[in-house]
Amino acid sequence: MVLGGGAVSRFHAEVHWDPDEDRPYVLDKGSANGVELDGDLVEGRAYIMGNDTNLGIGNHLLLFSLVGNDQTEPAKAALLESGAVTGDSNAAMVRLFSDKGANVEGEFASPNQLQRAMRLLENDARTGTLTVTTDARSYTFTLSQGRILRGETSEGDEGKDAVDYLLTEVRGSFRFTREVEPAEANLDLAPSEIFHSASQDTTRMQGINRRL
Repeated sequence: MVLGGGAVSRFHAEVHWDPDEDRPYVLDKGSANGVELDGDLVEGRAYIMGNDTNLGIGNHLLLFSLVGNDQTEPAKAALLESGAVTGDSNAAMVRLFSDKGANVEGEFASPNQLQRAMRLLENDARTGTLTVTTDARSYTFTLSQGRILRGETSEGDEGKDAVDYLLTEVRGSFRFTREVEPAEANLDLAPSEIFHSASQDTTRMQGINRRL
């Protein structure tokens, strides 16, 4: 697609949809003025997370709408041991047949980008393992039908403590896979509940600071 205007580079950006992915991603080709996805600057690649996603290039605003798979087929609840696929009889991970989505990975340079990725997993009712890696620590969250049932960090923090640390991270990378490691749940939260609560806390603290 050729876009006019002095703010658009010769080779500004690309949109890819790989066969093994369930959604496309945007790749900044080193443009002079950058690419924005829903108002956030794209660094490297960024996935188009849902319908009515805005892509800003120069003075142009492109609107993306994704068409999903048929959701009328009843989900299968059976488990598949990963070892049966990999040949490793000691594998402790299992995979749900009911989750048909692709693995998702990317980088985030602001809390909003990570929040958008986690809300996508909730909206799509994904089941699997989300790993978030930052300079300070790494996080592992087990999701079931979009809800977080277990959380832990590389430093040994678990449950709500792991979530509280995650809310302080501003950049890093994430990867979601369909495999899960059976373990006792220490959480039962939806990502939207986590971020809504954090937003309320921030607003309340801002009000207190203004009064002081």
